[in-house]
Amino acid sequence: MWWLWIASVAHAGELTWKWSEEPVRFHAEALVTTHLGTQYLALANLDARAVQTMIALDLSCRKEAGGSAKVVELGCAIDHAELQGKAWKGEQDKLDRIFAEYGELLTGATIQVEARADGHIRTVDLEGVSKDQQRWAIVHEQLRQLLRKSLAPLSVQMPKHGEDPGKPWKHRGTPLAFEVGSNFGTAGGLVYKYEVADRKGDDIHIVASGRGNVSTGAELDSSGTLALNLVVSGQVRWDAAAGMIAYSEVAVNGAATASAVAVGPQQRYALAAWIARVHDDGSMDALEPGSRTPATTVDPEVERVPTTAPTAPDTTVEPPPAPEPAPAPEPAPAPTPQVPKPVPGG
Repeated sequence: MWWLWIASVAHAGELTWKWSEEPVRFHAEALVTTHLGTQYLALANLDARAVQTMIALDLSCRKEAGGSAKVVELGCAIDHAELQGKAWKGEQDKLDRIFAEYGELLTGATIQVEARADGHIRTVDLEGVSKDQQRWAIVHEQLRQLLRKSLAPLSVQMPKHGEDPGKPWKHRGTPLAFEVGSNFGTAGGLVYKYEVADRKGDDIHIVASGRGNVSTGAELDSSGTLALNLVVSGQVRWDAAAGMIAYSEVAVNGAATASAVAVGPQQRYALAAWIARVHDDGSMDALEPGSRTPATTVDPEVERVPTTAPTAPDTTVEPPPAPEPAPAPEPAPAPTPQVPKPVPGG
């Protein structure tokens, strides 16, 4: 059947993904805002809540064996990971320590991605971080959820046969950008469409937009009301010659639906994420055709969110009252618990 593969490649359009076994380097960043905060656990004896979470990743992604004509298996080695966050009042020091530990856990681990040939990402898993104990398994899942948000700009679905239809095309399946993140999963209806806006040579500018009413299982009330209305937008700079994203960004605003029981602010959730291809000299592709920016590191004084990013909720005030977690003893100052660094295959 090799001749069928050759025929499909020969007739693939300019909007066709072309992953190969040669690694492609990316830099990805995501900023997540939640009005009630997200509780994070350390591997031992520490927890804190964050109303804002920022994660930055340096990745090397390549196609792995085991895929098919319709499914691509990707392995993305995490060359470096760094996390920052804004904690609830009185918990910033604990959050900083937890996020420092998370960065160490992720650095050197691998993201396993299963994607359709058209670019829709189906699954994201984390290998190299142990989940052999209950608490470690919780940490593993928290990290996996953050990685899914970080890869949201990479989940760009191309049109049938990789050819511009001359009109918007729908994303089939649930884009990662519509996942608000929960152990309970996400439910609801949505629509997300792409359209070619401009092109300059092999640089193709694609815009995307959509909306949907969604909720996590934990947020559904007894009547099944969907809690969030998401408005999602994105921009992509597509390299037709390479069959690869040069730069992509997504922005998500989540507000309480009119039918939901509204307690607290209307704005409940926001995500701003971008990913850029990194070149051998360390420069990164930018949104404008032919443009690049120098490599960056996480800096709280520099805004690195997409140009279409939503206005984040005001988190300068003390968060609304919420049940306090059970008190946990502070860890001994030394030594750090001897937790085995992430076991491959976890």
